[in-house]
Amino acid sequence: MKHLTKLFRAILAIAMMLCVALPTFAYDFKSGDFYYTIIDETNKTVEVDDCSSSITGSLSISSSVTYNSTTYSVTSIGDYAFSGCTGLTSVTIPNSVTTIGSDAFYNCTGLTSVTIPNSVTTIGYSAFYNCTGLTSVTIPNSVTSIGSEAFYNCTGLTSVTIPNSVTTIDYRAFYNCTGLTSVTIGNSVTTIGSDAFSGCTGLTELNITDLSAWCKIKFVSSEANPLYYAKKLILNGTEIKNLVIPNDITEIKNYAFSGCTGLTSVTIPNSVTSIGDDAFYNCSGLTEVNITDLSAWCKIDFDYYNSNPLYYAKKLKLNGTEIKNLVIPNDITEIKNYAFSGCTGLTSVTIPNSVTTIGSDAFLCTGWYNNQPDGILYLDNCCLGYKGNEPTGTLSIKEGTRLIGNYAFAYCGGLTSITIPNSVTTIGWCAFNGCNIPVLHLPKSVTYVGEGNRCADVCYCYNPTPPSGGGRTSDRLLVPKGSLVAYATAEGWKDAEQILEFEVDDVVKPILTIAYPEGGVIKQTVDNGEILMLQIVPANGWKCNSVTFNGIDVINQLDANGNYNTPSITANSQLSIVFVKNDGSVANALVDNDIKVCVRGNVVTITGADEFSDVEIYNTAGTTIYTGIDKSITIDSNGIYILTVEGRTFKFAM
Repeated sequence: MKHLTKLFRAILAIAMMLCVALPTFAYDFKSGDFYYTIIDETNKTVEVDDCSSSITGSLSISSSVTYNSTTYSVTSIGDYAFSGCTGLTSVTIPNSVTTIGSDAFYNCTGLTSVTIPNSVTTIGYSAFYNCTGLTSVTIPNSVTSIGSEAFYNCTGLTSVTIPNSVTTIDYRAFYNCTGLTSVTIGNSVTTIGSDAFSGCTGLTELNITDLSAWCKIKFVSSEANPLYYAKKLILNGTEIKNLVIPNDITEIKNYAFSGCTGLTSVTIPNSVTSIGDDAFYNCSGLTEVNITDLSAWCKIDFDYYNSNPLYYAKKLKLNGTEIKNLVIPNDITEIKNYAFSGCTGLTSVTIPNSVTTIGSDAFLCTGWYNNQPDGILYLDNCCLGYKGNEPTGTLSIKEGTRLIGNYAFAYCGGLTSITIPNSVTTIGWCAFNGCNIPVLHLPKSVTYVGEGNRCADVCYCYNPTPPSGGGRTSDRLLVPKGSLVAYATAEGWKDAEQILEFEVDDVVKPILTIAYPEGGVIKQTVDNGEILMLQIVPANGWKCNSVTFNGIDVINQLDANGNYNTPSITANSQLSIVFVKNDGSVANALVDNDIKVCVRGNVVTITGADEFSDVEIYNTAGTTIYTGIDKSITIDSNGIYILTVEGRTFKFAM
């Protein structure tokens, strides 16, 4: 039966560990209750290979055994040696043993204590797996590695000290040790495997003696770090609240302080050049980050936004003084990803001409659309996440702007046109993601366009050399004469559906589109800055209900004769007109004033009607386009349409 248990465990190990060799259960001799396998005949060493499952109570393993008049030294407890001996309560291992094998005490649920001598260097895979009764274990200074799942589900353990000799704590070594309240990690540990302390929900503190050594540990996952549950970090008996990273540290590894809610401040020295993923994740108690060199801070590689303690601290101090008016030093050419992410205390930023690159979310700290820093208009994510602050209609980026950051105007769907000045050299990736404008003019100065910027129906590219970055702004490109081949072979640009050439010296005039239900859609090319006067005369039996210019209802600007002067047309614009049927009754005239239908782009919006009123839209051929109670409806095709709501009839065009 014992060997069947071993076989099952071996098969399970294969499924979990992928192609681990089956264990050999043959033994060389039996002495007392134990079976032994000779490891080295020359040096006369053996391992305890198996035992009787009926062994109960306290067990003391002999350091030597005699067989056929030869005395052998017991140097190893073999794989599965005491597996399933649920009656064992304590084990004393002799100083001759150097290795405790895989599953050696697997499922010994009655085991309460183990004495491991200083001779042992390795505790194998699942050595004490599911020893739920184990309340204490002393790991000696001789041990250099603790195997995967070595103390898996040892729910009775209350504290563990990892000595300075240990360099590796493997995968799930203390998984689900729910009774653990404190853990001490020695100075020599360099790697802690995935989920090594996962499920240790009872932890309240982590003890260390060397902060530099702690910063250098490689954590394979967030729950490899006991701080994930412990929250409190103790250094030589004193809880760390004001964390000062030592000057010899160049890298703070992934998850290093993840979950340490007891931290209130962090000081980062100039030596640090990178901070790993989730290094300060959920350090919700942080209130400030202290630095002594702003240039060094701008150069740190942050793996993610919560690698930066500023994400929680919000306040950045330079040599003891909080930075509110940030001035980037002149020696900086690149501000790294997430450098100031979360720093809501900033009120202004000045960026020198030396800066050519600003990383992702570098200034994801406030909605700055209306308060952009000098020299770098529209920072990363200036609109994303700050709805209500984003621009709509015509966007004219001011002269002097050099860079447009990643996601700067992402999802600003209310934009109808974008004017980019000749000073802009870089457009970050996804800067205009989610925008949809008719025409975009990309000036010759632009040399980089990141991916995710297809925002226009048509794009005029004035640079004969295709901008780098792999991005493109439209599937229909107009490029300078002589540069078609260059664009057709350039990364990103070559994927456009259509590429045509144009004479750069030609003045590209804006287009005014008039959606007019009596005559369909009329497009006019106008001179830049021209103001047009239009006269809107309803047909017999109809009257004007709304006139929308670039998304704004301007019906109150019509004079008594239906004349309307457009604003100065410097970009592609749209005028949409909606008529309502007029039967001449006073009651209906009042209703006309209450219900208004406006067309903006390809969306028709109804205001003033009851939210549950039925709406029907059909074309001039009588085909029903929409039936329902929505008051904002998207229509994909151009044409003339009739809309009815609450007994009223409206006519409009797309």
